[in-house]
Amino acid sequence: MGVSDPSLGDGCVMRLGGGVGTHIATAGRFYVDLNLTAHGLLSQGCDFDHFADDEVLGQARVALGLELTPAVALFIGAAANIETRLEEDDVGAPFLVDEGGGYSGSWRTRLEASFFAGARLF
Repeated sequence: MGVSDPSLGDGCVMRLGGGVGTHIATAGRFYVDLNLTAHGLLSQGCDFDHFADDEVLGQARVALGLELTPAVALFIGAAANIETRLEEDDVGAPFLVDEGGGYSGSWRTRLEASFFAGARLF
């Protein structure tokens, strides 16, 4: 679950979801992670009565990792993201777009790629 930071003022954006994935060990210290996730997004304040009224975000992710020690690994990856608005009048722009992103109120579904990197503690 994630909740927005205070820089949004009184607004609250909440995200709750889950997913499935697998960890595939390859030759040596390398591994591949494959994941599918889905999250409901809520921009109408932190009220579970309206949860997932606004948008659903789905992700397919693939990551390549390098195990440095049995307890620490570094990874990089890519994701395909699909963001779908559920009700026509809820929000004017996708949550994943900065203000001024140029999206009109008529958007319905948006597909984009993203990249990520990080460290994992086992």
